[in-house]
Amino acid sequence: ATRTLDLSNNLISSIHNDSFGCFVALERLHLQLNNIDILFRWVFRGLAKLKVLNLSANSLVEVPQQSIGGLPRLESLDLSANPLHDFFLFLSKCNIRQISSSAFNGSTHMKVIDLSWNKISMIPGSLFRHNPMLEVINLRGNRISQMEPAAFAFLAHLRSLDVQNNRFLCDCDIVPLQQWIIENTYTTVRHRRRVSFENATLTRTLDLSNNLISSIHNDSFGCFVALERLHLQLNNIDILFRWVFRGLAKLKVLNLSANSLVQVPQQSIGGLPRLESLDLSANPLHDFCANLSTTVRGIRIRYTTIKTVGDYTFSNVAGLRRIDLSHNKLASVHSAAFSDVPSLREIDLSNNNLQRISMIPGSLFRHNPMLEVINLRGNRISQMEPAAFAFLAHLRSLDVQNNRFLCDCDIVPLQQLPTVGVLDMTGNSVTTVGVESFRSSCGAFKATRTLDLSNNLISSIHNDSFGCFVALERLHLQLNNIDILFRWVFRGLAKLKVLNLSANSLRSLNAGMFSGLKVKFLFLSKCNIRQISSSAFNGSTHMKVIDLSWNKISMIPGSLFRHNPMLEVINLRGNRISQMEPAAFAFLAHLRSLDVQNNRFLCDCDIVPLQQWIIENTYTTARHRRRILFENATCFQQSSHAYLEMLRWDAGKQCWMKSTVVTGIAFASVLLVVCCVAFAYSSRFQALFWYEMVKAKISYRRKVPADAFGGNEYNAYISCVPDSNDEAWVVRHLLSAIENPPYELEPMKLCFPSRDFRPGRPKTASAASGIRSAERTLVILSAGYARCSWTRLELSMVSEMWRSGERSAESLVVVYLKRRGEDWVDVERLPVLGVRKNRWLIWPLEVADRPAFWMKLRRSL
Repeated sequence: ATRTLDLSNNLISSIHNDSFGCFVALERLHLQLNNIDILFRWVFRGLAKLKVLNLSANSLVEVPQQSIGGLPRLESLDLSANPLHDFFLFLSKCNIRQISSSAFNGSTHMKVIDLSWNKISMIPGSLFRHNPMLEVINLRGNRISQMEPAAFAFLAHLRSLDVQNNRFLCDCDIVPLQQWIIENTYTTVRHRRRVSFENATLTRTLDLSNNLISSIHNDSFGCFVALERLHLQLNNIDILFRWVFRGLAKLKVLNLSANSLVQVPQQSIGGLPRLESLDLSANPLHDFCANLSTTVRGIRIRYTTIKTVGDYTFSNVAGLRRIDLSHNKLASVHSAAFSDVPSLREIDLSNNNLQRISMIPGSLFRHNPMLEVINLRGNRISQMEPAAFAFLAHLRSLDVQNNRFLCDCDIVPLQQLPTVGVLDMTGNSVTTVGVESFRSSCGAFKATRTLDLSNNLISSIHNDSFGCFVALERLHLQLNNIDILFRWVFRGLAKLKVLNLSANSLRSLNAGMFSGLKVKFLFLSKCNIRQISSSAFNGSTHMKVIDLSWNKISMIPGSLFRHNPMLEVINLRGNRISQMEPAAFAFLAHLRSLDVQNNRFLCDCDIVPLQQWIIENTYTTARHRRRILFENATCFQQSSHAYLEMLRWDAGKQCWMKSTVVTGIAFASVLLVVCCVAFAYSSRFQALFWYEMVKAKISYRRKVPADAFGGNEYNAYISCVPDSNDEAWVVRHLLSAIENPPYELEPMKLCFPSRDFRPGRPKTASAASGIRSAERTLVILSAGYARCSWTRLELSMVSEMWRSGERSAESLVVVYLKRRGEDWVDVERLPVLGVRKNRWLIWPLEVADRPAFWMKLRRSL
């Protein structure tokens, strides 16, 4: 229960780890006026409630961050009068609430102090008086609301002060600090040493982001005549007054994103003569009128509620180069929206709701001849007018992925783009790629280097479909439904380097499919490939990477990679390969990675050649020591039913043991025969019993001919366990109720074996005759019924009649005599009873329910 421990003014020189582990409730620890020269990492471990730690007047040269970083409730720390020589002191996230004004006294060599993310509310004026060498002070993430400029008066070398995420209020109390910042931003004209106040009030950069600012008055920034960057994002600003930015003649960057602005008055931002970048994203803007300076180079308006872009919206910004209007709710863009902006280089209209524009107007980009990048992804465009890109001679990237193009003929307007370098049509509904549509616009694709048709519905590609793409280097066709590739489908792509066909429905790779190509990277993963021709990669001498992972390949032909001497990486992961000839890799002098993880190799003697090849080729030469990486090369060991690393499998021992397999099998066979004979001898009586039952079933028809009876003599045959309580129940209750019924009910005749079997006649023949001469079979079911051999014989006769068609399933009536506390009888071995389980009659234990039971039984019979 100790809360305060005072060990001050002693001769302590060192403290071991966990020395205070027993003081779980300690809140105050005084260790001042000692000779402590080192703090170990876990010296204060376990002091979860410690609030005050005094280490002043000791011999500490450095303070490891781990030693005091694990004190979650520390509020006060005193390190004064210590010869701290460490240039860097990190005390972030220590939960410090209070700092003594002499905490850092004596630490004259300190250069960096990090007190970020604590709970400090005040900085004493003389805190850093004795630290003249300080260069960096980090006070980020505290609760500081006021700070005296005198705290930094003696810091001639200070170059960075970070006070982000504190609680400064914009009131008169902050004026002295503001004035000190302005005066000390540059000390001399000669050195121009900059004091960087990160995310606080600066001369060139002012960051007021992530606060609670709701309004800014006119001329609020009039004193910041040299301000170049103003960050006001992540606030609650809902209105901009007319002269709010007056006086900011040098402002270049203005960020107003993530506020509550509904509109932006033209006068508020129109008077910034040097503005270059404007960000109005994440505001509930309804419209925008760009009455800006001609010096503006970039406008970013994302995640707003703007629904339309009118004519000549950006006409006053002649120097504009980048417009970002993505992730809005644009429903229409007028044909003259970007007129009179001749220097425009990039337009981003992606992820909008252009449902009214099913076709790109032909004059939309007519007045922007310098356009280089157009992003139209994530809209609903299904067609483009032929003249849409007619005047864009410098266009090098066009992104139209995730739109609604139905076929490659929809991109015919691209014939006007001889310079487009990147064509992205990912996520459309293109179903076929034919040569006719590209042939009409062959000249448009002479400069295309990247073509992305992934994630479409392409099922087939005709020969020479890409013949017009003479400069194509990257072709992406993954995530389609391609099920066959013709031999000349890639003919003419002499410069192709990357070909991605992953996640298609290819089942085989035919011979010479990639012949004549200079492809270096070929991706064929998850294509359901089952068979590969031994000459599938012939003619592709420049191949470096082949990915055949996650297919259904069961065999690698020995000459598959014979004509690919430059191969460096082969990925065969996740296939069904059980054997692989080392000759398949004999000609690959540059191979450095072979991945055969998740295959079906067996740890047997057939894998020894591959294992030996792996060992020999791990390092090719002593000079280069170029390692071939076999990632997770494992084989299945049947003896332990587990996977084992292939190189760890003892081939010599296992293959030597293979010679004893025949002897072991022979011995096991002899042992099995002996066991079978012994089992047959011990079960001879049970076998005899089943023989009699089968014999009775076979001789059933012979014992009782079909014409033995002219009709049904009995209403029902009673099947119950002989000499048991069930038979007593039949005599006591059943016979009298059915054969001698009360109330003038019609009597029925039952065949009861103990009463009606003829003496001297075989019992099995009598049973067969009784079942044959009765309309139905009445089973008296109980717990011992399934264990009785006689009742099983009777049921076998009933099932024989079912199979012969003499009786139906309706002829079987079951009465279940269930006793109190008894589990339901298991009829798993008697499937005949299971057929009628839902029609069982249960003998009621209550006398009042028995008349109804007898009536149900009579109806069943």
